[in-house]
Amino acid sequence: MQLKIAENVRRLRLARGLTQEQFAERIGIAGQTVSKWECGDGYPDITTLPLIANCFNVSVDEILGMADIRDDARVNEAGMRRIEIMKSVSANPDLTPEQRTELITAQIAEINRELALEFPYNYEVQLNYAASLRDIGEPQNALPIIERIMENCTISWIRNSAAISLAEVYKLLGEHEKCAEQVATLPTVFNSREFAEAYLMQNDEPTIENVVKLRISAQQVIGFGNSFATTVTLMQKRLGVECAQEELQIQHIHDALWQLQRLWRVNDLGGAYDFGSSLESLDAYMEAMSAARERGGVGV
Repeated sequence: MQLKIAENVRRLRLARGLTQEQFAERIGIAGQTVSKWECGDGYPDITTLPLIANCFNVSVDEILGMADIRDDARVNEAGMRRIEIMKSVSANPDLTPEQRTELITAQIAEINRELALEFPYNYEVQLNYAASLRDIGEPQNALPIIERIMENCTISWIRNSAAISLAEVYKLLGEHEKCAEQVATLPTVFNSREFAEAYLMQNDEPTIENVVKLRISAQQVIGFGNSFATTVTLMQKRLGVECAQEELQIQHIHDALWQLQRLWRVNDLGGAYDFGSSLESLDAYMEAMSAARERGGVGV
């Protein structure tokens, strides 16, 4: 259970236009103490909580964030129900794969509908429900939910996911111009977390943690590359053009591995493996790094 005292004290203080010093004076403590609370470096003692609640005219439960904790527990419980549905339906030998998918999608959509009614201002819950409506063939009902999220939500990752979902719903509704306009507002790969990690770590001291982080990012980038390659292949087939999916996949892996090699300054390993000769190159690269580390060649 994670208490949310820091964010709640700060939110309530700012909503009433109080500085940390003004708030501290009202409840008879030092301004530095309030600063520590809001930074998460400490908690008020049990005798101070009623004073804080009275100052803001709220309950102690609201200061502690108990409602949020209960909401999180309810959402987590629903997540476990989804997992159980997927397990039980997938294990049913009497159903075809198509029937399993349809049944899982419908039952998860019902869970997400219940949550959406219960938590109208939880935008992650609302986004999940919109996705379910899309999946069961009701994109027209998903559209107003996504638009409301885009208008009101301030959490960046939810807004980013909603922006992509909005483009997808426009496409499903046949609104191709709106879909293209929405896609044009999305960030490029150069504004992604994976690119930022690779760029900003260039001059960092190599550590095992950073290698693992970059490896995960590289695998995600490779996954993007495979998606691009698949799309190109489908388009080429439709156009009657000879496809080159395998070459595109290999080239993308080659580029990702070259970037990792450059970042970690292990050019001496360049000839150890033919980067691009196989779709297993990423594992081969990490094996090479491990071997070099044992020889004392890499400072990680």
